[in-house]
Amino acid sequence: MDATNFSKAVRRITVLRADASGEITPIEVFKRKATRKKGTRILGPVERATRQVAEAHARAASSYLGRHASSNAKRKDGWLRDLNVNLMRATRKGSKAIKVNRLFSY
Repeated sequence: MDATNFSKAVRRITVLRADASGEITPIEVFKRKATRKKGTRILGPVERATRQVAEAHARAASSYLGRHASSNAKRKDGWLRDLNVNLMRATRKGSKAIKVNRLFSY
């Protein structure tokens, strides 16, 4: 069978058939080839930590941009007046995105 017709969740298709004596035998119709992980196992925690830090930075930047726009809309030079508060709140939101206990777990 063609593998393109199935979802990636399908690993194997086995059909049970009865032979002439009435005994049921399994026949494997389709089997997906095993995929190998791309990446060195020892670098897994480093990759996970790097990704978490990058996601935290993205979350902090997104939070700051929203706060910057709203501060600027409220008052003249509002972004400058609220700079310290906005940076502090955005940094706090970004730091919450990092899970320290999961950072270097195997």
